[in-house]
Amino acid sequence: MEITDLTPAERRVWRAFPLDEGVDFREGADDDPEHGGSWGPERTIRAEVLRALLLGGPTRDGEVAGLKLTGARITGELRLKYGVVEHAIRLRSCHFERTPQLYGARLGVLVFSDSTLPELTAGALHTEGVLRMSRCRTTGPVRLAGAQITGGLFLDGARLGTPDTRCEQPLLQLNNAAIGADVRAEGLIAHGMIRLNEATVTGQVNLDDSELHAPGGIALHAENLSVGNDLHAKRLRARGHVNLSGARMPRHLNLA
Repeated sequence: MEITDLTPAERRVWRAFPLDEGVDFREGADDDPEHGGSWGPERTIRAEVLRALLLGGPTRDGEVAGLKLTGARITGELRLKYGVVEHAIRLRSCHFERTPQLYGARLGVLVFSDSTLPELTAGALHTEGVLRMSRCRTTGPVRLAGAQITGGLFLDGARLGTPDTRCEQPLLQLNNAAIGADVRAEGLIAHGMIRLNEATVTGQVNLDDSELHAPGGIALHAENLSVGNDLHAKRLRARGHVNLSGARMPRHLNLA
């Protein structure tokens, strides 16, 4: 892709990438990506442009390239299935019109904090650093089954699903995943099942102040979960079963 094919907004991102410089399209601190579908061309980036940058974008000798984008409306489908990306990917407060497709990708750091996504398809994902989805909002499932995340997984303050839509799949799919540090999900709100079956977490799992809504079903399905430290779920509110059969943790299970 040539820079002449890009819109003015996309040129800003393209020029910032080789220097790992941030591009912030927000018009104010109260910009809400949930309403990002109405954002205009001055802050719209095509997913194919991001894909071209991440898989073969310009670099500069002596500099570390990276994608650092805030407050953008991302159109099209970000397809990195089985792709290998060495650069950090940080897409904060962004509005995704379509579901990112990251199945089997090998990435460094991946950040979606404060963004709005329809869903996330990232089963068998491998990251060398953290995966941050703090305060993310999705209407559908976050698929991370079989993922290998060397750093921590952050879902604090995230909202998955909606009260009006019943999802046939688990809303958070972490079955058979391997997390090299903590799973931080304080204040998570999920309108559907959270699945952690057979997952391995080297650090702790923190579900303090979370709300899991699955009336008549299973709210937390964590059979044979292996935790290296504690499982905290203080002030957890669950509508539905909490299943920890066969779960292993050497220290504390805190349900105060």
